[in-house]
Amino acid sequence: MTTHPITATAPRVATARDASTLLRRAFQVNAASSALSAVGFLAGGAALAERLGSPISLAPTALFLLGFAAFVAWLSTRESISMAGAWIVVALDVAWVAVSATEIALGVYSALGNWVFGAMALFVAVLADVQVLGILRIRRARG
Repeated sequence: MTTHPITATAPRVATARDASTLLRRAFQVNAASSALSAVGFLAGGAALAERLGSPISLAPTALFLLGFAAFVAWLSTRESISMAGAWIVVALDVAWVAVSATEIALGVYSALGNWVFGAMALFVAVLADVQVLGILRIRRARG
């Protein structure tokens, strides 16, 4: 059976809300992984910091990650995601990657710490990239 051109359904036009799905999901993953990392840092305490070769307690980093996770989770629930807020998240993610890479290059951590913080930085870099793609989708949909 063929479709007549006049009765064919027109393609659905994506709205800004539809376009925000990628960014919302990336934010949800970012918030969950940040919160999970924070809980791990707090639960591991001084023993984890020592195993990773961290010269300082991981508690301040954990507290930052909890606040960051709350902010990112909140952004993901907004009817219209703030582009300024979205870019702040991306900037903080890029800063995390840069600081982690610098600390690894300077030999701050143990071999295990290099692997853990390197893997975290790689994961965060991928999230930042996906978030930028999400921002661009929203921008395109808004015209």
